Amino acid sequence: MKFPSKLYTHTARTSPPLSSSSSSSMALFNKWWILCAVSLSCFARFGSCRQHRADGAQSQLLIFNELCAQKDDPGPCKAIKGRFFFNVDAGLCELFEYGGCGGNANNFKTLEACEEACVVSESKNPCHLAEAPGPCRGLATRYFFDTASQQCRHFFYGGCFGNANNFRSMADCQAKCQNPVNPTMAPEVHTARRVSMVQPTIVAERLTAGEPEIQRNETNQALKDMRPTDPCSRPVEIGNCEDAEKRFAYSPQSRRCHIFRYSGCGGNENNFTSRKECSIKCARRRKAHGKKMIRIRKKNLDIIQRSV
Repeated sequence: MKFPSKLYTHTARTSPPLSSSSSSSMALFNKWWILCAVSLSCFARFGSCRQHRADGAQSQLLIFNELCAQKDDPGPCKAIKGRFFFNVDAGLCELFEYGGCGGNANNFKTLEACEEACVVSESKNPCHLAEAPGPCRGLATRYFFDTASQQCRHFFYGGCFGNANNFRSMADCQAKCQNPVNPTMAPEVHTARRVSMVQPTIVAERLTAGEPEIQRNETNQALKDMRPTDPCSRPVEIGNCEDAEKRFAYSPQSRRCHIFRYSGCGGNENNFTSRKECSIKCARRRKAHGKKMIRIRKKNLDIIQRSV
């Protein structure tokens, strides 16, 4: 049976335009639809929207390390290697296919390595992690342990991700990282000096007699023990990731800065982005503070020997 085409033409032409009330109803419907979609996304991603606090920050951290918030990245190469990444949606480490090059730091060879780096646990110590405000734009006041000053400091947390070196109060930070229960007392330093008369001594090509010699006590060793470890004396560490970044490290044996390949995460402070930076912080400073040999001229030595 064939329907006349005029019926469809008449229906299309006689359809009335949408009234203003219909438009407002449609806009209201769209707003409700967007709100429902966001709510469903929130429940699907985090299990519940109640995980977010009134200040906009998550009530509990989902990751131990900031790098674990990155998505799985197979990289540009075509190999197929089984690797593990931390899935922030699921809150656990999962397997993915890695191409063999490139990618990002959320890439681990074993499940154990992934969980050690990313899964939050009370048994882990987060105090060595750097300050991490996270990718969001909030301004929640939080506290982190600063390894350089060995003190807890405040910072502004964006509200999502970051890392586990993130405490809601100064007391929580100090209890976890500064160990206020058993504080380490700084050694007492005595600056008094003892003066005594000594026999003639040789000092840089000149003979001095009867001058008082300042004998320092053992506090120099105590002060030395209080100083932080010199980063320039640390061994080269490439880290535990898979990148190959060009970096420079200072070698105390050769007294020079040498190039090495940095994996992209981990390692230590003996790691500089340029040879110039390494030279300024390590090589030149050590050369300026190096000890000079005291040489005695032969004629002064003859005078000393005749006077004995």
